[in-house]
Amino acid sequence: MKNIILIGTDSSHALAFTRLLNTSKELDWSVVGVVRYASSQIPISINRESDIIQKFQEECHLPIYNQIADVPLENVDAFMIVNVNADDHLEWFNKLVVYGKPIFVDKPLTYKKSEIDSFYQLASQKQITLNSSSSLRYVPFVKRCRHYLLRKEKAHVVIKAPLLLEKNIPSFYWYGIHAVEIFCEIFTGEKTILSFEIDNDRVKIDGTSQVYSFQLEMPINQYCDFSVEILTSDETVSFHPLPEDKPLYYYLLKNVLAEFDLSNSTTDYERTREVIALTDKFNKYFETAMKEVKTHEC
Repeated sequence: MKNIILIGTDSSHALAFTRLLNTSKELDWSVVGVVRYASSQIPISINRESDIIQKFQEECHLPIYNQIADVPLENVDAFMIVNVNADDHLEWFNKLVVYGKPIFVDKPLTYKKSEIDSFYQLASQKQITLNSSSSLRYVPFVKRCRHYLLRKEKAHVVIKAPLLLEKNIPSFYWYGIHAVEIFCEIFTGEKTILSFEIDNDRVKIDGTSQVYSFQLEMPINQYCDFSVEILTSDETVSFHPLPEDKPLYYYLLKNVLAEFDLSNSTTDYERTREVIALTDKFNKYFETAMKEVKTHEC
């Protein structure tokens, strides 16, 4: 059994990852401790930290460390940075990379495109594995969708995903990035955005990629299931998580841990760079569109 230290006590993923890893008979890794950290700038971060810490202690029976210097590192095999505020991720990465252990950074890697190369260049210099992504990059229904689409000469693809917003987190970087992960996994070629609009509290993004047309439909602050619908001349096929599928983050962890077992792996660099760049573009479109909506309402 290999051991992981988590950084961050303010995210639902911190608990979810721990519960899955520490009860799994398949994944040969476990969480053995958590470094306390939350962001004072983000309400959701501060408001739920005490409850998360209590569950770590009472349910998971894990030690909570106040700083990385307090962690007995001789039996630690990897780190996972899972705190909410991505503005802090590079600082934490710089603190951890010196230990020469694999590192996973929960989505988003960063809010700043300019920081992406800093992460991967440092990982390469220190010869460590770095991975960062959303669960939606790896889930089975997206893989099924991509394989189906590859067999079609022409199709229209509709991706549905929620756009939940949180105060002081850039709009598309909280939940919108999940839709971007699906989008980039399905369409691996050049993408052209034709329109971005807000209609009836929904974001609609239309465009093309090679011989396919697409639309991302995202209700604002309303949860909906992740799904993809492919329309061709002879049929319409829907793809979504199946009842027998495992939790979405299971597929993320399975892939991350497989990367951890490799030496000096940064194989997800190009995809992560594309996802962050596109998320940033959509975020700017959204903020501009929201200003126009508010102007019309006035």
